[in-house]
Amino acid sequence: MSTASHFFSSFRYSFGGQLISRLGSFGVNIYLLRTVDKTVLGVANVRLTLLYTTILFLVREPFRKACLEADEKKADANVNRTNWARLINLLWLCPLLSVVIGAFLSAIWILCLVQPDESVVPNYSSAVGLFWLSTVIEACAEPLWILCQRFQLTGHVAFVQSTHVFLQRIIVAGLIVFFPQCDLMAFCIAQVGAAIVYLALFLLRLMQLVAAKDERVAELRSIRDALPSLQAGIDIRRWKLVRSFFGHSLVKQTLTDGAGYIMTFFNVISFGEQAVYDAIERLGSLVARIVLAPLEESAYVYFSQNIKRHLSADKQEK
Repeated sequence: MSTASHFFSSFRYSFGGQLISRLGSFGVNIYLLRTVDKTVLGVANVRLTLLYTTILFLVREPFRKACLEADEKKADANVNRTNWARLINLLWLCPLLSVVIGAFLSAIWILCLVQPDESVVPNYSSAVGLFWLSTVIEACAEPLWILCQRFQLTGHVAFVQSTHVFLQRIIVAGLIVFFPQCDLMAFCIAQVGAAIVYLALFLLRLMQLVAAKDERVAELRSIRDALPSLQAGIDIRRWKLVRSFFGHSLVKQTLTDGAGYIMTFFNVISFGEQAVYDAIERLGSLVARIVLAPLEESAYVYFSQNIKRHLSADKQEK
């Protein structure tokens, strides 16, 4: 497949998946807005979701920006294997960072923010912990996400991401219907459950391709090659890129979810009003989520794998 064809194929898969999952998710959100206490919705959809997105974005974005670039193959196969092992080791720093960043931010969410009314929103601290756990599980899938993109498994990536978004809302809606008294825990169970499925779908697909000796995953002689190795060290060049992209990601996340941070840290409106605002904001951002986000992701993957950072524009492959 040509690089241009791969770009359009990637965008098509991502667009279709986002269209189905986001519209379905929006419909479920409207149902929840009519059936669940708005204070609970505000806590779950604004405060806890902000914790979740902040941790994941700060953990994911630097690694995606730094590690999607294709490697230059060397004549020595042993050098190629060593470089691959160092890349894998770097990718597995992602879950470790999610634990550290998640612990720090979860402590802020529990100790420094205004607590919701215990009689309306019980088990708030446990909910924070479960949302943090879901980010750690998804961070464990991040090395596999990056590998799938490098192997050009864009259809599977789009399928897993769409399934994850839709599954979160379906689990919440199902639990609310059968266990309406456990509304906040329903959101927590949905987060953790969907995260486990998200990780499993990536892992099972790679295991399937490795077992079939698919040429797209030629770098993986076994699934063990996708796991860290203590002897190899890490890719220092990409680690420096990860560190530089972290500051960029911090600024980008602050600008993207600025309204959420203002509502969370300054308590300017009630949780119920936050729930209504969130529903309206999700409607207003449907086009960005369905069209622009897949376009940005597909374009970045395309340019990462076809443009060399260390070469000037006139020396790039045409």
